[in-house]
Amino acid sequence: MAKFLTQIITGTSPAAAGTAVISNPIRGLGAFDWFTIDAIVIGGTGGTIDLTLQRKIQNLSDGTAVDLWIDWLHFPQVAAVTTTKFSVQTGVSTTITTVGMQAESPGTTAATLAANTFLGGHPGNELRLLATAGAGTSAGATQTIYVTAWSMTK
Repeated sequence: MAKFLTQIITGTSPAAAGTAVISNPIRGLGAFDWFTIDAIVIGGTGGTIDLTLQRKIQNLSDGTAVDLWIDWLHFPQVAAVTTTKFSVQTGVSTTITTVGMQAESPGTTAATLAANTFLGGHPGNELRLLATAGAGTSAGATQTIYVTAWSMTK
């Protein structure tokens, strides 16, 4: 029998054009085999929204801290005040894709991974949500991502 754990990533997207991490990381994903990601993405007032899940590069085996986040899944862009639902399951991608890499605090750096792109594979132990609000945004919206982690280990 498979075991599973569902965690919620939620936060309010920026209230003006710009990029921000809008969630605390979810952790404890390393013990699971595959994942289902279900998202409810809402465009802000007056502007589009781009949401990117980023995975954390873990510290090196010698204990050296890395503290970098890599784009893993970039949902399709959603128009202002539009609600769109997305669902995807992990698998192994064989396409080499250009990704963004950011330090612990992203500042104004936008994600590099193209919209509507998912790298697949295992995300590692941690995920966080990066939101980029488009020009004209005057109010953010609550974004909700459900990450269901599955394992065949009993």
